[in-house]
Amino acid sequence: MIRPAIAADARQLFDIRRAAILAFAAPAMRADRAVAWADAHPPAWMHAVIRERDVHVLERANTTVGWVSAIGCRVDGLYVSPPHAGGGAGRALLAFAEEEIASRGYAEVVLEA
Repeated sequence: MIRPAIAADARQLFDIRRAAILAFAAPAMRADRAVAWADAHPPAWMHAVIRERDVHVLERANTTVGWVSAIGCRVDGLYVSPPHAGGGAGRALLAFAEEEIASRGYAEVVLEA
């Protein structure tokens, strides 16, 4: 199930982001840079993301497995909890974001990576 994020999701979404960065940034990024990226924002930052962006959460069996955020036609965040990686969660979140963006009349989707 994909649903809009709410303020009560903030800490869990923050933790998923941090865990995903630390698990998946290597070997493309040095470990110290991955930690700096993961720790670039305090946990309260996620509340602003939920307020200011279009954030959706993917749940499977009552467990939050990932989230995606978008502003206009730009997908600016997509994170999957490491234990759930490789099971199609990221693909489902990106497809959802693409459909949402298209439904708003945008002709293209820009993915920041």
